[in-house]
Amino acid sequence: MRTLPPGAGFRLSMTALLLAAAACAPKQSVPVAPAVVEPPPPSVSVEAAKKPRETRCELAQGADSRVETPFVAVVRDEAGYQALARQSGIVLPPLEAGFFPTGVVVAAFLGVRSTPGYRVSIRHEGETFRIVEEGPPQAAILAQVITTPFVVAAYGSGPATNFSVDPGERLGASLKHLGIVSGKLEVSGGILGRFGTFVLDGELRVASLGELTTLFVDIHGKSEDKTARLATVTTFSKSAEGRFAFALPNAGDFVPPPCRALALSGRIGGEGPKLFVNIAAGPCSASDAFSANGNIQAAPVDAPSR
Repeated sequence: MRTLPPGAGFRLSMTALLLAAAACAPKQSVPVAPAVVEPPPPSVSVEAAKKPRETRCELAQGADSRVETPFVAVVRDEAGYQALARQSGIVLPPLEAGFFPTGVVVAAFLGVRSTPGYRVSIRHEGETFRIVEEGPPQAAILAQVITTPFVVAAYGSGPATNFSVDPGERLGASLKHLGIVSGKLEVSGGILGRFGTFVLDGELRVASLGELTTLFVDIHGKSEDKTARLATVTTFSKSAEGRFAFALPNAGDFVPPPCRALALSGRIGGEGPKLFVNIAAGPCSASDAFSANGNIQAAPVDAPSR
């Protein structure tokens, strides 16, 4: 097998990244690379990235990032997108104003692999984004080269839609599991002034990359006359002390229309880590909107056996 000269792998991966970014941008806006000076990646237009989810807009894919541990991200705002670029070391193309909050960026990092030939992709199946890892043929004779395969893609997504992410067996095994120790959510409002208190249960899964944390949510609630569920995935930034604040566009079955967003804040850290979350209704100007107020405390649990 021919050995690539030093730095060739980086040049190849950067070329692939720029080609992928250019494919997502309007054809007339793709710059022509000069012979020496490399141009910045083109912007990804709102129209290009907000195609049906079956038609993804791939922003970057390759085998060289600085992410050496498995990680999955579901980014819902510009600050998270910039943090993803910082933590991964990937040159991501700018997204045009207006892409968020209805668009999402999904990224998957396999971590370190000891040979070339590994690849990761994202498939949309129903309301699930499935992370798929592909390895080299078993009979292949490969050089011992450290690679860190990754993919980053943009998808159109309605603000009222929750979706799940199947990280696959190996990425899924890297997630930390947290069980809800205590939790409640009080919901009131509407034209009739309804009120109910949900007792919360369920499990959370967590992945971390520097300042970023991805939270896989599967929360169940039960009140006197109703059951509810919230299942979704989101990535947020946290401070050095583990404090965070972010929004979820949809509260699942817990908060009725017209406004269903939730504002979450709290702290993650300590042994395990532990998670403390305060829950409130997102901002809404509708007179018949519901309010929400609650909290969750979660602690590490063993992963369920398969």
